[in-house]
Amino acid sequence: MTDSQEEFTYKHYYYPLNVPDDQDASDSTLNNKKTASKRSKPTEQNNIDVFFEKPKKKRRTTISSSVAQATDGGLSYISSNDGDGVSASHLIKIDVYDMKNLEGVLPIDYWKYADLRLKYYVKSDADKFYHSTRDIIYNITKQIAGRHDCKKYFIDRDNKQ
Repeated sequence: MTDSQEEFTYKHYYYPLNVPDDQDASDSTLNNKKTASKRSKPTEQNNIDVFFEKPKKKRRTTISSSVAQATDGGLSYISSNDGDGVSASHLIKIDVYDMKNLEGVLPIDYWKYADLRLKYYVKSDADKFYHSTRDIIYNITKQIAGRHDCKKYFIDRDNKQ
């Protein structure tokens, strides 16, 4: 199915949009939804409860550091798989894109075309990668702020109107 055909399907209705970065959307959780319709017919006609049965096996999800790199038309992932996000003090997320690959792509789908995606859970403020990342952020911010047409914006997250 091409991307233009997929755009008009109910794919996101049946498959969750919030699949963690380090998990594959084609795993057993999604396959359980497919098999629900193959089970025996409910005793009452048009009983919707059969579609919302509790899964037999609970899935263990971990919040782990991961790196994804574009390979062979997709993204290949590695993950620490140790739940290091549970006790983390900070999260560093970096996505790198080749802009010519994003032509004609909706912003919501950019993540599919990343050359590199990184999620790193920082254990403490003393982490050397945390400090290196803060240095990079400072230098990029300084470069942007130094432009003659730089504009400043503010979004009030605490305003509860």
